[in-house]
Amino acid sequence: MYSHSIIKNRYLQKQFLDAHSINITPYESAVVVSDIYDAAERIGYPCIIKQENRRHYNEDSSLIIHSAYEINKAVPLIQQGLCIVESYIEVESEWEVTLCVNDEGYYTIFPFMRMEKTNVNDLFYIQSFDEWDDLKKESTNQMELITKVIASELGVSGTVKVTFFLTKEGNLYVNNISIFPKEYDILTMTSCNLSIFDMHIKSICNFMIPPVTQLSPTYLLPIGEEKKEDIANLMDKKNKWQFFIYEGFRYENIYAFAQVYPTNLQESLQEIKYTGLISDSVNVQDGQSEKR
Repeated sequence: MYSHSIIKNRYLQKQFLDAHSINITPYESAVVVSDIYDAAERIGYPCIIKQENRRHYNEDSSLIIHSAYEINKAVPLIQQGLCIVESYIEVESEWEVTLCVNDEGYYTIFPFMRMEKTNVNDLFYIQSFDEWDDLKKESTNQMELITKVIASELGVSGTVKVTFFLTKEGNLYVNNISIFPKEYDILTMTSCNLSIFDMHIKSICNFMIPPVTQLSPTYLLPIGEEKKEDIANLMDKKNKWQFFIYEGFRYENIYAFAQVYPTNLQESLQEIKYTGLISDSVNVQDGQSEKR
């Protein structure tokens, strides 16, 4: 139960990471509005105000404050309980590392996922490759090591996910920890020899943990509710894409996912852009989207 408390409670999670000397953004706790003023003065603007406890997927439990004049916007959050005041950092890229581990400590790590903004209704798309031209080996090694340490210290069996912020200067910050598969992990069902769902079950049952290999690089694209009426036409035109349609997705503004297996990264992203699943405001260069 200790690990579940860490996952659900942002304050406990930051204390856990701090105790293990894992790099996180500077933060302070706040119980009244005046605490937010004081914390923001020490941390600096802009800063992010987050509720202590994680809410449901579609509830807005955080906001960015750019000056003291905007702190009153945080009143609805602080009225619901303790909040975290966190330093805002300029992020070059956002990554997620997934590790599956059994009771005996045997584990496997899946190919890294990179989260990129589509600039369409705050949705993001995912890139998953075995190799990254713009990710240094040092950063890869650090993310793997940190994920292993977190999994070991949590003492859980099953799935451990760690999301990282990487800055232009090459600094890594842990943003979040979770201990269960996510809906977007469906991308591993066909891009890897074993999916995260397969490995999660094997891990919690303490079965043998075989190595995971990527069969194909892939993009996973969210399709919003506003494109619900157009999806049949999209499926007809993009007959090499794979579609996952399910009205029970936890994100209310997502109706489906489309999975693309690129042969040429730049051409594939341009093709995706022309469908409207990625906004024109996202610049595509050398097969990668320019970071927000």
